[in-house]
Amino acid sequence: MLKFEYRICTSFNWTSKFAEEMKTCFFNSGFKFKNFKGLDNRNAKEKSELISEAEVVILAGGHVPTQNIFFQQINLKNELKTSNKIIIGFSAGSMNGSEEVYAQPELQGESLDPNYKRFLKGLGITKSQILPHYNLIKNEDLDGKRLFEEITYTDSFGRAFITLNDGCYLYGDGQYEIVYGESFIISDEQLENVMKNVQETAKELIEKIDIELEKYVAPVPKKSMTMKERIDKAKTKCSEKKPQETELKNDKLSNNKIKGENEL
Repeated sequence: MLKFEYRICTSFNWTSKFAEEMKTCFFNSGFKFKNFKGLDNRNAKEKSELISEAEVVILAGGHVPTQNIFFQQINLKNELKTSNKIIIGFSAGSMNGSEEVYAQPELQGESLDPNYKRFLKGLGITKSQILPHYNLIKNEDLDGKRLFEEITYTDSFGRAFITLNDGCYLYGDGQYEIVYGESFIISDEQLENVMKNVQETAKELIEKIDIELEKYVAPVPKKSMTMKERIDKAKTKCSEKKPQETELKNDKLSNNKIKGENEL
């Protein structure tokens, strides 16, 4: 049973609704909570206490720039940096979790607005810049343009965006980041299928771990042989040599015989 759960939202109207839906999903999956609370501007002053008591922190969905502003206001990056929590990001929450956030234009007029900032400072939880819901929005239009082909692709110069279909996720432990499920990388206006074999990746990691562990494992000393074992081993070697010597003698006799017949 998890001790505490906080779902971080930015809109009062949606906080309770999303929190209840999320709690139901976890309960249906077999998880139980002693406490389950939301964190928004209504209780932002209690952020340090609430987060310190939590075991799991969920970064909810919403409008990426709006959520990003809220995270900056409560200095969430520092709050999480000084704690050891399981952090789960959904939708906008996963996007704002990266070091540099790509705030893909979403609302009408955002792609045309010269003041709209597409790249923001994130929480630094992941190195990857995530674009979720790819299967749902890949064919969308915005402001008379193709959302991906004419907007996102152009923004990908010098960067790499990882698209995730619903049901896929990125796992990170501070050292490695692995994508589970089918995903694509958008970089320099190119779309590349990066359907990685997770088992191969895991195998490589395990092999590296095994190599490191071997450094700390003391070698097993060889067992010394008893006198009887030495005698038996010597007898075995002798018995192995005798047939060979007999074969050599037979070959020699056979050769002499052939030689004698040739001389006749």
